[in-house]
Amino acid sequence: MSGTLALALAALLPAFLHGVASAQDAMRTDTLSLSDALVLAERHSPELARARNGVRAAGAGRRAARAALLPRVDASTSFDVTRVRRFTTTDAFGDPAVREEAVETTSRGASQGVFLDWTLFDGGRSLAGSRAAGARHRAAVAALEAARSRVRAEVARAYFQLLERRRTLDIERAILEARRRDLETTERLFPIVGVDLIDVLGARIEVRRQEAVVATAEESALAAGLELARAVGAKVDPEARVGAPFEPFDPDSLDVGALVREALAAHPEIRELAAQAEAAGEETWGTGWLAHLPDVTAGASYLRSEFGGSTRPFFELDPRDTAVSFGLRLTLPLFDGFARHAERVRSKTAAADAEAALRARTLEAETGIRARFLELRSAWRGLEIEVETAKMARERANLARETYALGAIDFTRLQQILDGATEAERALVQRRSDYYRALIELERAVGRPVAPPVG
Repeated sequence: MSGTLALALAALLPAFLHGVASAQDAMRTDTLSLSDALVLAERHSPELARARNGVRAAGAGRRAARAALLPRVDASTSFDVTRVRRFTTTDAFGDPAVREEAVETTSRGASQGVFLDWTLFDGGRSLAGSRAAGARHRAAVAALEAARSRVRAEVARAYFQLLERRRTLDIERAILEARRRDLETTERLFPIVGVDLIDVLGARIEVRRQEAVVATAEESALAAGLELARAVGAKVDPEARVGAPFEPFDPDSLDVGALVREALAAHPEIRELAAQAEAAGEETWGTGWLAHLPDVTAGASYLRSEFGGSTRPFFELDPRDTAVSFGLRLTLPLFDGFARHAERVRSKTAAADAEAALRARTLEAETGIRARFLELRSAWRGLEIEVETAKMARERANLARETYALGAIDFTRLQQILDGATEAERALVQRRSDYYRALIELERAVGRPVAPPVG
């Protein structure tokens, strides 16, 4: 193998590292940032749509529960016609008698009224129901925030996966270009300097293998784009550029204790469970001994009506007869087939389950944050090592090219060193992806984005 061939092959590595990626970026005009993907998810995510529907439904339930403390007012109007044919009657002594001919009578009537029904006292059950409905509404609002946290994590995972696949594809395309140039150079020098045919065939094999690798990387990048579209709930441009929103930072700059305290106080899933536990407690209070107290209800009505013969007052809108009434009613349930007992047991069980779920989620938040932080720190250390490794691999490749030019190593040894530099670049992409995945999991445990330190 000649020194000219070695120098030609060694010159390909710098272009391999940056040339193809820069050229592809220049061809793309649109950029999809992580914040853009999150905006799309906010608009189109089915999970967020369901959570917002839950907030609206809970708000309507809260208004209805509060309105239970107010009187019920109804208005009615009615018109009727009655026609009767009678063969039976009574005689002078009041005994039944039968007529030979039927007697027909027709009566018409109209009535309008306003009715008010107001529960003055129900043992505080309506008040407890109103407070429970308010707690359920707060739980629905917190559930919406929890859904946003889950969707953000899912979108971020899909986004960084697409970023990793795109970077990997750029590297594999650059490797393919280098392999093709290797083949062209080898075939050109074969009849001139007597390059071994084995090297020519080996270069062709490497090109074919790398073409298969590139095809796989392209399919993988397309699949990652589809996964991102699924996560945001809308179509995304498959050719849009993507990039990391910030560079990896040392997680030791974060205060883990502060993150834990913040999560325990403000994590949306914890707030949701706390509100659910509060609602269950209010329902338990309303189904306890209060259920054995009597109900006191007031009723009032104003009625206008008129009844007459065959011509009036059907469709009469101003009847002449009026009636006003007011009354109080006390109802005491004595026996209901153990329905109140069953409801009390159900509500107490639900309240105990809600409290247990809240305690479990609180413990999970603290342990989960600390575990995710350790994973992030491990990923950071691995990334630091891989950055140094890739740097040393590039320096090693440069030294190998210089040494090969002097004839101190053969072509096979040079290729091994260049392949090692290539693998180091691949590993660096993977390490960065591992770091971002660990950061996403930490943010998911905290319940909010964990911003990099300022300065």
